[in-house]
Amino acid sequence: MTDLLVQLIKDISLFGNSVWFIAFFVLGFLVYFLNKKDLTRTFSLLLCMTSYVLATILKGVFRESRPEGFSPIIYVQWDTYAFPSAHVLFYTVLFGYLFILTFRKNYFSKLLKHSMRILALLMVTLVGVSRVVSGAHFVRDAVFGYIIGFVYLAFILAVEKYVEQKQAKGQKA
Repeated sequence: MTDLLVQLIKDISLFGNSVWFIAFFVLGFLVYFLNKKDLTRTFSLLLCMTSYVLATILKGVFRESRPEGFSPIIYVQWDTYAFPSAHVLFYTVLFGYLFILTFRKNYFSKLLKHSMRILALLMVTLVGVSRVVSGAHFVRDAVFGYIIGFVYLAFILAVEKYVEQKQAKGQKA
């Protein structure tokens, strides 16, 4: 692997290290959905954000050490454990949700839909590799980050479907 490719793979994780960037990114979508008066999507997006809290709780339960020699760019007291990878779990939920969203309703233009799908797939796919290559996690941390992330995403989608069904019944009455 070339040095440039390794650096690009490592850089995939940087998005998850920046609280301000994540907040700005999600805030943009929240404003968009609120503007569309789509409170269900707004609620679902907020639920996606709780995936990081879930990862932090699980890290505290399992207390698995990070690979030897790992030195974080930003030291965060509550994120010293490795299992599961919070980056992988969070990316899987957030970008997985945005990927699924591009197939629903006509929120976005065709070009934007395709661009969002490609970006979401790349982010979800590469974040696990990024976390392992950067030395922040073992492969098992990333794999379980994906598994837990997909399960949590399925939970969010089930809640969203339930809310939509309740709203539809309320409108018929």
